[in-house]
Amino acid sequence: MAVIMAFDQALAGPTGYAVFDRQTQELITYGKFTGGTLLNCKDNVVELIDKWKPVHVILEDVQQQRNVQTFKVLSMLLGVLQIALEERGINYTVVHVMTWRAKNQIHARNRAEAKRMAQTLIEELYGVKPTQDECEAVLIGRYYFLSRVEF
Repeated sequence: MAVIMAFDQALAGPTGYAVFDRQTQELITYGKFTGGTLLNCKDNVVELIDKWKPVHVILEDVQQQRNVQTFKVLSMLLGVLQIALEERGINYTVVHVMTWRAKNQIHARNRAEAKRMAQTLIEELYGVKPTQDECEAVLIGRYYFLSRVEF
């Protein structure tokens, strides 16, 4: 089975992930883990990649932060994950939050509203109630199928 994985990566909080069957677009599983450090987050992602052996991974791009240090750390995390994927020969896409939200019809006035809308949409589409971080990972993965672009 060819698998697609998506990550809503973070260091200060949980990293959400989602696993889909590429052919059927079925959501196989989802979850979250707390990285804490660059190395721990990378190790957790690598463990999931080794388990599921995805043919493609979607990562959320870093967006401008009010706190410059947060922006730097998230940028480093994205780079570390990209290197880990490249070392394993896994194709990946980096998608901006506004892009995957737009494809999923999440049009909100603020971050909290967007997260609530994501949870509602996931419940309607899949009949499950993941956490906010898990929901965003699921929608990042769903973006892969909605974009109709072969990566």
